[in-house]
Amino acid sequence: MKRTITLFCLLAFLCFIPNAVAQCTTAPNGIFPSNAFTPSCNGNYETITNQGWTGEYSNVNVIANKQYSFSSSVTTDYITITNDSGTVVYASGTQPVMWDSGSTTGVIRYYLHSNASCGSEQVNRSRYIRCADASNCAPPSNLVVSNITSNSCKMTWTAASPVPSTNYDIYIVTTNSAPNANSTPTLFTTTNLTTTLYLNIAAGTTYYYWIRSNCGATTGMWVSGGSFTSPAALTCNGAIYGLYPNATFTPACTGSTEQIVADAYAGEYSNVNVLSNKEYTFTSSVSTDYITITNADGTVVLASGQTPLVWDSIATSGVIRYFLHSNANCGTQETNRVRSIKCQDSTPPCNPPGQFWADNITATTAVLNWTSVTPTPDTYLYLYNTEPTIGGIDGNTTSTSTNIDNLSPNTDYHWWVASVCGNDQTQWVYCGSFTTLSNASGCWETISAGYTHSVGIKTDGTLWAWGDNGYGQLGDGTTIAKSSPTQIGTANNWQSVSASGGFTLAIKADGTLWAWGNNTFGQLGDGTTTNKITPTQIGTSTNWIRVATGEGFV
Repeated sequence: MKRTITLFCLLAFLCFIPNAVAQCTTAPNGIFPSNAFTPSCNGNYETITNQGWTGEYSNVNVIANKQYSFSSSVTTDYITITNDSGTVVYASGTQPVMWDSGSTTGVIRYYLHSNASCGSEQVNRSRYIRCADASNCAPPSNLVVSNITSNSCKMTWTAASPVPSTNYDIYIVTTNSAPNANSTPTLFTTTNLTTTLYLNIAAGTTYYYWIRSNCGATTGMWVSGGSFTSPAALTCNGAIYGLYPNATFTPACTGSTEQIVADAYAGEYSNVNVLSNKEYTFTSSVSTDYITITNADGTVVLASGQTPLVWDSIATSGVIRYFLHSNANCGTQETNRVRSIKCQDSTPPCNPPGQFWADNITATTAVLNWTSVTPTPDTYLYLYNTEPTIGGIDGNTTSTSTNIDNLSPNTDYHWWVASVCGNDQTQWVYCGSFTTLSNASGCWETISAGYTHSVGIKTDGTLWAWGDNGYGQLGDGTTIAKSSPTQIGTANNWQSVSASGGFTLAIKADGTLWAWGNNTFGQLGDGTTTNKITPTQIGTSTNWIRVATGEGFV
């Protein structure tokens, strides 16, 4: 059955009246009445005088183990209670002032002033006192705050024994300043002496809280519950109607929609047990409702959006909070709706491949290459075209390379690759371009195409390059792009070459290794991160056989 919540708003109590510290022990109007007053201690207020002035005091006979309440007919009057000589202050504050006599017996002084600045007035007012047995008002215990959100919390405690005759007093403030017997409670519980309160609070605020029994004629001692800090206001992580239902819901994860509750409100949350590597769908029966999923404390938003909301738990397991609101402005509605959840195995992500290069280029054929990704796709799709727009001849493969043929000699080709995972396909990724050899010359031994430049070796062992030259990757001593093959140096003993994204590596017939172009990540291997615009020998080894380049590495 839906519970009824009574909300007590604390937002207006961010600054509370502090405990008074003034001690007014002056009496320019002397003592009045002249005789010491002896209360009957029947639990009722008794009148000491109806002709009291401020700036005077009365003597009162007190006995041990009683609770005394001192008050005035003027609500702003200030009261100070001292020993019989006025040298020791027992209690003070704006009326009424409560004081437990403890072991004190005999005469005490009851000073009355018009304010905490010890003002005096020769204007009549009534001076009252109440005496009751202090031991009859037992305190409650086990004061706890739970279900804390950015705008609400639940406060519970164990009832006093015996139960107080009037109510429980709550004192909750934002500074760690303990109340005393004269502190004004910030909240009173309802007269049915409930032991649970639902409170509205401010976001990102630390609260300190106490409780005591109020037995009418007397009040018990304050019991501290400690402190708590509300979460910062995030994406609808508040719940003015609190937690509902109280029990944490654990989905069966059968892939079917399960009902958490049929009488949910907008402006409350549920706790849900989740497993890692599952896909959860959170749904409300009101199509415009807004859902927020957070960690167990409501301090981290994991997902949010209009119903239905889909969330992959990935590594998250344990309890999460499922907040429900009527709109993206965190609206609330005290009308029933069905709150549901579906749990099923999550679908692995489908990622595109990377690190692309073309090699083994001839006049009519080439090999397109890329590196695999995790998880491995079911298949790869590829496209190639003589124009830099997606389209043209397509194909598919389960490998990370594919041979293409029937190409036109001396032609620029652009190509793209995508991953396919079940029914999902990634976006096409542009892989760059390459140029086929010319049938007419027949002088090319090998060609390698990088992302934006190409290099080749002719049958006479000379090295040639063309394309983008922003990093000096052509090796001609400049950073100027070339639109046609340009011989690099005069050496005629080049054996193999490999181009990548902004740099080039090659091996000479004598087994030495050479590199040039972009060296941001040290990919040239010369021990520096300085770009090279001409072929530079790497080390002194003469036994290099084969070289291949990746994207930013060799």
